[in-house]
Amino acid sequence: MKKILKIMASTLAIAAFAVTTISCGKDDDDEPNGEAIQNNAITIVVENGGGYGMNFVGSLAGCVVKLEVGSQTLAETLFGVNGFTLKLPASVDASLLDEIGRGGILQGLTVSNPKVKMVTTWLRTYQSEERVGEFYHGVGEWKGYAVYADGNVNITGSFTDNAGKWTFNAQLKKGWNVLYEKMIEKENRNENEYEAVTRVPEGASWRLDMRN
Repeated sequence: MKKILKIMASTLAIAAFAVTTISCGKDDDDEPNGEAIQNNAITIVVENGGGYGMNFVGSLAGCVVKLEVGSQTLAETLFGVNGFTLKLPASVDASLLDEIGRGGILQGLTVSNPKVKMVTTWLRTYQSEERVGEFYHGVGEWKGYAVYADGNVNITGSFTDNAGKWTFNAQLKKGWNVLYEKMIEKENRNENEYEAVTRVPEGASWRLDMRN
């Protein structure tokens, strides 16, 4: 479960990006991911250097952007002069998917279809084979990651483990979704609170965590 609900840390710098609007031929209410994933693709366009100036954007041009599960690459593309479009695979190999509540650790959660399996992916950028950053869709404390599910499933409720208390309100559709996570840090780390939702936080956009 930790692989599904990993919270990013050690952020050196965060650049905010704008996402191009793509018409899907239907109302926004029918599009669960808002602007994050449309037409089975992630499209990111940098405006005014993402707040870091065009020299910053120029330094990313030519970098490789990869959608990854562990050490496996599901899709990749080049970061262009003003951004990129990454086409997501139609499906993910079953060997990479996890059961929801594997090992019985999620007692307290209601899973509408326990047969559904899912996996969280990481959207990372590399320069000369060295990872220099990781994208997420979010705002403030919210960070969203692309999640693939092999069926429709609703996950609600809460449970507590050694990391703290987890609360879920997620409605995943078969295919690609974005799962948003937020951590409320407490003085006692074992009392930290985590929330995971599929509702798009207001003001969310694609951002890049830079790292050493």
